[in-house]
Amino acid sequence: MLAGMQGGGGLLVSAAAPLLTFLLVFVWMAFVMTSYTVQPDGTIVATPQAGFSWGYKSDLVFNWHPVLMSFGFLFCSSQAILVFVTKPFAHITNKLIHVACHSVSILSVTVGTIAIFRYHNEHGFHNLRSVHSWVGLTTLIAFGAQQLSFNASCDLTGTLHGANVSSYMASDCVLGSITAVSIALLFVALLLVVWVSKHPVEETIANSDVKIPFLK
Repeated sequence: MLAGMQGGGGLLVSAAAPLLTFLLVFVWMAFVMTSYTVQPDGTIVATPQAGFSWGYKSDLVFNWHPVLMSFGFLFCSSQAILVFVTKPFAHITNKLIHVACHSVSILSVTVGTIAIFRYHNEHGFHNLRSVHSWVGLTTLIAFGAQQLSFNASCDLTGTLHGANVSSYMASDCVLGSITAVSIALLFVALLLVVWVSKHPVEETIANSDVKIPFLK
């Protein structure tokens, strides 16, 4: 009984901790984020930096990054794992929830990554200059690698539903392969973003109303 209580407590913490972390990051970025500047006379000026925006050269573009990364990596990925551990519904329902969580996770991480590169590019900051950046890039690569590496388990040979199959890939594995290819394309896009940021092309804007391209 004690082991069961410990196991239940572990599952509760595993489910609640990612959600709590995401909510704390969201509240921080949405309502609390503030920058402080010390003036020559010693006066400290507080400037609110909370909120979200996708506008050109907006400082609030940065705030999408921690929110979306914590939502995708911590919350969605953890729930995708836990649904197979807890098995709260029928097998097919659990699989659909698993796929949905991973899909939302990939979308969230993709937009969060684009947000930070875009913020750096539009404000003239160099990309991949900090330990955090390289740890994050390594995490992205590991995240994609685990999506790509599962394919070997889908190579089924034997008797399935009364029929002999060889090197058979089930429908869920086909969907997983499409997801994996999408992640691989994301890595290519990231490399393109880094290349463009390292080799900027000078552009002359004849009209101030003309929008700057997304990747400068």
